[in-house]
Amino acid sequence: RVARLVGLKLKELACGRQMVVITHLPQIAGLADRHLRVSKRPGEWGMESEIREIKGEQRIRELASLLSDGAITGAALEQARRLTRPSKSEQ
Repeated sequence: RVARLVGLKLKELACGRQMVVITHLPQIAGLADRHLRVSKRPGEWGMESEIREIKGEQRIRELASLLSDGAITGAALEQARRLTRPSKSEQ
C-alpha cells in the first residue's frame, strides 16, 4: 500500500515534466507512462549497459517478474495488469 501511495505521489510530481525514477517495486513501476529496462553484460572492455523501452505485453511480463521473484505465473500476470490500471479511487 505504501509503495502505491509513493507511486501516485511521483506520478503527481511528474505531471508536466520529465522525471526518471529507478525502482524494483512493481507498485511504483506500474504507474509509469513509459518503461525502460536496463541490463548489464560483460563486454570487450568491461561491463556494458543496454537500455531499451518496453511496451505492451513485454511491460506486463516485466512487472510480473518483479512481483513473483522472476517466476512468471498466471497470478503474477493478472496482478501486473491490475497495477497498470488506476483504481476507481485514484481516478
